[in-house]
Amino acid sequence: MRSLPVAEADIVRALPLRDPFAHPAVVYSRAAVAAVGGYDGPAGMEDYWLFARMVAAGCSCVNVPRPLVSYRVDAGAYARRGGWDLFVTECRLQVRLYNLGVTGGLTMARNIVVRGLYRFVPPSLRRCLYRGVGLNYLFRRAS
Repeated sequence: MRSLPVAEADIVRALPLRDPFAHPAVVYSRAAVAAVGGYDGPAGMEDYWLFARMVAAGCSCVNVPRPLVSYRVDAGAYARRGGWDLFVTECRLQVRLYNLGVTGGLTMARNIVVRGLYRFVPPSLRRCLYRGVGLNYLFRRAS
């Protein structure tokens, strides 16, 4: 289960580091989406980019504090989240977030390194990291 920020202020704080919304459960106004230019690239990260533009434009946002969707991820999903093409897309997204004013220079650099490295780890490790298991397991084992 993913833990997402609930209050608008917490969503705004999380936005520079990650997409603070569960895409399958998002409900928004068609007019608000149109007002920020609708969906456009970078390919594969259109939702995050749309939500960042909506928040930056002052759209009101909250997350419901309970699960709304049961989402099954197939085995190939973690393999599809890696590779050179997604790293390049990630870099393009981070530059756009910087130009929009969502991130600063240091946060953009941090995101490119952290989120970029994630694109090159083996899918089995990516699965653990995506689910939040990897780091918890490593820290428990180290203590």
